[in-house]
Amino acid sequence: FLSDGDLQAIGLTLRLAVAGAPCGLCGAGLVFYEHSHGKDWLLCPDCGLVAHLPPAGEAAVLDQGEAGGAKLPPDSLVHRRERFFCDLFLEAMGWTDVLLYGVGWSLVFEQLRARGVHAVGCDLWRPLIRQRREAFGPDSFFHRDELPEVSFDLISAFEVFEHFASPLRDVRVLTSRLRPESAIVGCTDFRVGGPLSQHPGHSPDYWRHRTHLCAWNYSSMNRLARLTGLTASYFKVFLGSLGAKVFFVLHRGPKTAAYVQSLPKLFRKAF
Repeated sequence: FLSDGDLQAIGLTLRLAVAGAPCGLCGAGLVFYEHSHGKDWLLCPDCGLVAHLPPAGEAAVLDQGEAGGAKLPPDSLVHRRERFFCDLFLEAMGWTDVLLYGVGWSLVFEQLRARGVHAVGCDLWRPLIRQRREAFGPDSFFHRDELPEVSFDLISAFEVFEHFASPLRDVRVLTSRLRPESAIVGCTDFRVGGPLSQHPGHSPDYWRHRTHLCAWNYSSMNRLARLTGLTASYFKVFLGSLGAKVFFVLHRGPKTAAYVQSLPKLFRKAF
């Protein structure tokens, strides 16, 4: 049997082996940051991204969808927040083509389509994709790696960016589908400073979630925007306990920029 000291030494060796891997956003060498929520977290000292690098055997798990959103009522928060921010742009900008990225089983997909919005879904779990295509048609839902080379006005990615194993690669999939006047809108828990073990988010288990791999902050999101030719803007909503939740818009085009700048920085009655 291994002693506690042996186990700690093995753990340290594994952490040092992972440290030095390139950051999935900027390519700089990662350094060990902390062990918390059952994971080893690495920090990029250049762009500020904190990431967990999952073992190769977890790849199949990361691609599985989650049915939780579909089990909640249509007016629950998980649906209202995405509809609210989509509607901000659809109504004001007159946009009609929306890609719902990482939408899973969320009801927002069918809610927008029922209103006549050209909403296309995208996810990774093939059983989910197959069921969505059977219900809504072959051109309604796609795997990320099979997404057609078509352009969208708006891409919605709510509670998605924390799942990216290769952030720059994954976001470039999105930016390659944006029109000259367009936006990506989403939200995620931001790392507001200090270790994730002291994270002030709405749930202490947010970073324990097996597919939550990236902890963004303003520095890393701004770097992402520069690398993809977009501008990053940030908003908060008045939700009390969701103190670390940040709503972001990655956008391009002068008309879109002017509209984003006109929006309030704090939405007190968003939901």
